Amino acid sequence: MRGLCSTTPKPMIPIANRPILSIIFSRLKAMGVNEVALVVGFEGQQLKELVGDGGEYGVHVTYVWQEEQLGTGHAALLCEDFVAGEPFVLIFGDILTRSDNYAAMAELFRSRAADAVLTVFPVEDPSNGAAVDVQDGRVVGIVEKPPPGTMLNAYNNAGIFIWPADVFDMIRHLELSPRGEYEFTDGIISFINQGRRLAAYELLGYWENITDPEACIRMNQNLLLEFLPPASQAVDPSAHAGEALRLSNCSVAAGAAIGADCRLEDSTIGERCRIGDGVSVKHAEIGPHAVIGDGCRLAPYVSIGEGAVVESGASVGPNTAVGARCVVRADAFVASTIMLDGSEIGAGSSLVHTMLAYDAKIGAGEKITGTPDKAVEVLNDP
Repeated sequence: MRGLCSTTPKPMIPIANRPILSIIFSRLKAMGVNEVALVVGFEGQQLKELVGDGGEYGVHVTYVWQEEQLGTGHAALLCEDFVAGEPFVLIFGDILTRSDNYAAMAELFRSRAADAVLTVFPVEDPSNGAAVDVQDGRVVGIVEKPPPGTMLNAYNNAGIFIWPADVFDMIRHLELSPRGEYEFTDGIISFINQGRRLAAYELLGYWENITDPEACIRMNQNLLLEFLPPASQAVDPSAHAGEALRLSNCSVAAGAAIGADCRLEDSTIGERCRIGDGVSVKHAEIGPHAVIGDGCRLAPYVSIGEGAVVESGASVGPNTAVGARCVVRADAFVASTIMLDGSEIGAGSSLVHTMLAYDAKIGAGEKITGTPDKAVEVLNDP
């Protein structure tokens, strides 16, 4: 994803039109956390400019600078002063899972059934991560990147933890690994060897390590399944509805205008957006000031960003995010795709399993098709 992240740090890449970090912040808030330390490196200043003090996301953010990339153990140790002797949550910044998992692992920790909690997720082969040996709900061993095929049908370390503050005593005594880093996994092993109770919490539902466009596209649908449909139907009195409108379980915000002969189901319609005649929308969210042309189809699991334009006859979905200020020209077809802000797809084009960089442009009549295992990255040529 290096090309896609050339202008924006990966933690701020939007999925379902929400920056990855904002999703993590919302998960933390669900478990009662509102003070967050971000360990940052070479992209730190840019990230700080984008996130600020975290107030926009309902948390207070402190920035901790890692001047040398000396590993995950070193990064955690830099936060010791921030933690100030209290139990803390540790999350790798590109891990996403369901919101209810965070609250459940916090409850497990508060029950005092364990000294710490490590999340796990079942995988066929954990060779790209860390294999976790679980017995009777407790972690009894962990192996970083075991050789492929040696630990099949095992648990993988899912990268979300709750630790007591004294774990820093063990991290402080870590030795450099063969890779020249202080590995947090070695601290986990030390914690177990000292007889401490490390509970394994198996995540429910999905888990993604956001390392490639394919993971972003999968996560787009997972998130929209959480956010939609709205809890109940609600139509602001200032919204305009055309003749023969069929509306079912939708939230329609102030100033929205919906044309004639439209069918909208299980969707959220933002402020002052404009929807033309004969439009079909199902299980979608349309952001403020977006414009949807006549005869468009949006369904299912579609997110349209603020100020985006979808011209007449276009079909968007399934599983697609159209970013802020994006343009989908007339009669285009877009599915299983993420368009980052400002990108554009030409009239009559067809895109499937693709991810467009910020401000990328696709000409009229082009056909680009990836696969679920290998999405096509479309970059913004200078």
